[in-house]
Amino acid sequence: MNVTQVEDCCHDHNDDDGDRISKLPDEILCLIISFLSMREATGTRLLSRQWRSLCASASNLHFDLLTVCGIYCEKYYTMHSKFLKHKTSFLRGIDQFSCLYLGPRIDTFWVCFLLGYESASHIDKWIGFAIQMGAKNIDLDLFGYKDSERYNFPCHLLPQGERSHLKSLCVTSCLLRPSPDNANRFNSLTNLDLSGVNLEKIHLDCILSGCLNLERLKFQNCWLPQPFRIHGSLCHLKTLINTKHLRVHWYWCPFLHLY
Repeated sequence: MNVTQVEDCCHDHNDDDGDRISKLPDEILCLIISFLSMREATGTRLLSRQWRSLCASASNLHFDLLTVCGIYCEKYYTMHSKFLKHKTSFLRGIDQFSCLYLGPRIDTFWVCFLLGYESASHIDKWIGFAIQMGAKNIDLDLFGYKDSERYNFPCHLLPQGERSHLKSLCVTSCLLRPSPDNANRFNSLTNLDLSGVNLEKIHLDCILSGCLNLERLKFQNCWLPQPFRIHGSLCHLKTLINTKHLRVHWYWCPFLHLY
């Protein structure tokens, strides 16, 4: 639906009507809600039953301190106390939203907060929810914890084969330790972005051997075995971004460009 059609919809209603916005098609109302923060969008649930269902069907879900708790905060280590103060509300907010979600699918599921292994039961449920709803992009930014306290990403929850809609996985400050049995769960990915993720050789080999369709790979501030090798199983890989300028050996990757 274009702008002209939207204007026609508005003109079709009498100027004396009290609530002309709610008379717009659901398609337009969903577009309006997509420009709101998650907290603002959730607030529209109070308007009517119609708005309640619209809010719970947004396809791009972004959760951080602002969208969930309405509090602006820079993502710096010096602000840990502010994140910890609102941690319970943050966890409860996403738990409740995922239970009330009514949409047919999710395009993007993004979480940015100071969380570690102690919140694993909540985060596991969120990841499972996103995957069950066919998320194409999952971005988990759990900054600020030491390795011993970091959340261990549940690779076993990733779907296998044609059941997987996941195309992009971005993980920040988590542990990523897939077993060989889970290597094929990365098959559907075309983009893998790792930041602050330290990988042992056995885990890196599992990931690279499973990403058969990967086109873009980024390592930012990651500790990796030296040198690490990229081989023929990544024949579709076009872009490798390596911010620490580590030594990379690659074989049979004809389209690969290093940055």
